[in-house]
Amino acid sequence: SKIESLKSKADFTENTLKELDFIAREFFKTAFNLSRNMDYSEMIMFFKEKNRGEIVALCKDISEALYSGDKIDRKKIMGLITEFEFIYSEEYPKIILENSEQRFLMF
Repeated sequence: SKIESLKSKADFTENTLKELDFIAREFFKTAFNLSRNMDYSEMIMFFKEKNRGEIVALCKDISEALYSGDKIDRKKIMGLITEFEFIYSEEYPKIILENSEQRFLMF
């Protein structure tokens, strides 16, 4: 899976973070019909309205990692991947039930 591929990388760089950003955006597009081009502040507002605190936290954390200018380290990226993996595992069964063609099996 793409998540496992990210977790197994030998080095964690800005590119790993960008890959996670891409995967998360694809997931939000499929799971919640959000535009892939929506920025994280818009996603945060959307998920606050839906009372999805765990997704709000992930969006804030990814946004901070992408734009704060802080150094990206393995611990930080693994934490983000773990956060995303938890949300994905909660939502994925619902997506399968709602989407009979199962186009989201890329994960």
